[in-house]
Amino acid sequence: MKNRPPHIIEQQVLRALESPRFKYRTVSGIAKETKLDEESVREVLQSNPAVRRSFAREKNGKQLFAAKAKVSIGEDLWVAFKAVNAAKFGG
Repeated sequence: MKNRPPHIIEQQVLRALESPRFKYRTVSGIAKETKLDEESVREVLQSNPAVRRSFAREKNGKQLFAAKAKVSIGEDLWVAFKAVNAAKFGG
């Protein structure tokens, strides 16, 4: 969806990221919700200072992103720590 102005694309991505339904989002999940291509979503997520790239990943290895306003770095580290322990020890 390169024909949309960049500021509109950024607004749509950030709105999806800030949705109260999700704490963490994937590029593909945001792309599906906003009907944007994954490349455009990825560009916004990687360049916007309001976006946190999570230390945690989905079980399938996909990178997770969160709004910094919703997830602190400490909380994100805790989530990643729990995920690693669950994968290693079960639970």
